[in-house]
Amino acid sequence: MISVKSDIRDVVSSLTAIERKKVPRATRAALNRLGITIRKVHRANLVEEVNPRRKGDVSKAVTLEKATAANRKRGTRGRDFIEIITNEDYLHLGQVRDTKVSSFRKGKRRAQRVRFRGRVVRGAFRPTNLRNQEGRQGRSIFKQAPGKYRTGSRKIRKLYAFSILQELVKKRLHKKLNKISASRFQIEFQRALANELRKG
Repeated sequence: MISVKSDIRDVVSSLTAIERKKVPRATRAALNRLGITIRKVHRANLVEEVNPRRKGDVSKAVTLEKATAANRKRGTRGRDFIEIITNEDYLHLGQVRDTKVSSFRKGKRRAQRVRFRGRVVRGAFRPTNLRNQEGRQGRSIFKQAPGKYRTGSRKIRKLYAFSILQELVKKRLHKKLNKISASRFQIEFQRALANELRKG
């Protein structure tokens, strides 16, 4: 979690009474601008660690929940914080460069072997007749779901690169964001407060 509460207290303590009235709106604006910056940095850090086939795939897995004001007419509560959300079920194995699929002969039939970062993923396979929306060979990796089924069909589930969150924790990527947020919030808050004071 990224916290800037202490930064807010430090800045507010030096303000005048008139300036303090503008603090809530300025804080929300500053947090949202900070969130955009942090999301961009976080996406770049994940791209470097996860090694996707397309950078955009990781970008879409990271979203920003902005700070909002309360709305009495709509009966909604405000959010005085922001959240950078990383969706671990977004990037599937086929979207990662570290996933390798090889085909080999097993008796009279051909079989596949799927490796992720050098390790064999048991029961994983990529359907040979799978096509994406553009009609090209799909990259999604599947695995038979546990359980017994009637003959004629088998239930399968798509496999995801859970390394997104694993890398996030292992490389302590959140700590990198905390360092940036501490200094960046000061800048964004001063700008937002100046803007609110200009409005009167």
